[in-house]
Amino acid sequence: MHDIIQVIRDIQKKSGLANGAFADILEISPATLTHLYNGRNKPSLHLIEQLIKHFDVTADELISGKKRSVLNVQPKIESAPASYPLIENQPVESDSSPKVSTPSVSKKHITSVITTYSDGTFHVYVPSEN
Repeated sequence: MHDIIQVIRDIQKKSGLANGAFADILEISPATLTHLYNGRNKPSLHLIEQLIKHFDVTADELISGKKRSVLNVQPKIESAPASYPLIENQPVESDSSPKVSTPSVSKKHITSVITTYSDGTFHVYVPSEN
């Protein structure tokens, strides 16, 4: 497995969020984030779900390390209130118009399946192309 921790670090760095704000968005404690970065903890499925929910990143990008959009992440507007401290006082982009997405009618294909185990580990299955 590639270094998913480095991908998470890249997301935080590119988002400009301090550790506390980044941890708040991910619904984990700052100590948990530190333990993750120091190798004491492994990322949970919940953490991966939060990264996908709040940042422009897919599960495949997180798990495979292919950085299609990881280097251009910004917290989604509803994810980072202006009160969060930013590293080096970087400005928070504000857009008063809500982002609305409409479901696509195109055919969807399964790109990967994540199986989680009771010990906190997970495995990613990628179906073969026919």
